[in-house]
Parts: sequence; C-alpha cells; structure tokens
Amino acid sequence: MGLPEIRAQIEIIMETVSGIGPVFDYERNVHEWAKIKSELVGPDGKIEWWTIRREKRLETYGPSSYETSHEIILRGYRALDDAGSSKTFDARIDAVCDALRPKTTLNGTVQQIENPWQADVIEDRIIVGGVVAHYCEIHNLVEEAVAALVQT
Repeated sequence: MGLPEIRAQIEIIMETVSGIGPVFDYERNVHEWAKIKSELVGPDGKIEWWTIRREKRLETYGPSSYETSHEIILRGYRALDDAGSSKTFDARIDAVCDALRPKTTLNGTVQQIENPWQADVIEDRIIVGGVVAHYCEIHNLVEEAVAALVQT
C-alpha cells in the first residue's frame, strides 16, 4: 500500500487520542484568523490541530525487489496560555506517541516501523494573528511492503 493509505491509517489512529483537536492528513496553510477560529479548535475551545506530512521518500534495491520508505512528520499546534498549557501539550505529545507505538504496521498498511515515534522538536512559535502556540514535530520512517523489481 502506498502513501495515501499510510496517511489515512495514521489519521485514524491519531483520531482515537482524546482532546487533541482536528487531525488533517495534509499540511494546513491557513492564513485567515476567522478560518483558524472556526476550523482549528480542539474540544476544549483552544486553538489546536495536528497535521500529517511526508518529508522524504526513500527507495532501496534488493536482489529482486525494492522497498519504498517515507519519512512522516506529524506537526502539532496548541495555543499557549498561562494556565499550564505546556503541561497539557506535553501530555498530548505523549498520548499521540502512545497511540502510535503499538501500531508497528499501521493496521497492516506498512511492512514495519522499526523505531518508536520521536518528538524531536518541541518549542513555542508565533502563528497567524500573533498567537503564540506550542509546536511539535513527531517523526518516523515507515516502510511500504516489498515490491517485486521489474527489470527492463
């Protein structure tokens, strides 16, 4: 199975995580404040959303087959406030990683995920409208099933 199925399964798994807000299987580039307030708000009324994006596509050859891998980046955003929002966002990051960890084949969509998901960027950023938001990037390399190599 290919990238569309991989994205769909990651989205399905992430949507089981309570309270993280909407999940999109593509990178949102919203520049309108009204759209952010109407489409990118979590269940607790705070601005919060997550996206799924492929950052790299890699292939390797074997004797009679090839493997395609995708570097997947999950990006999370949550409006920062002074009521412990960083602890809430940290808990969201952990919950997303916890939901994905046991799904080493993404519900049968990929051959294998070799390593746990890594949150290697966690910081604060200014987003549209001057809103300061917590931001993270969670990544992993997922490998499609091996495909037969057709030589010409």
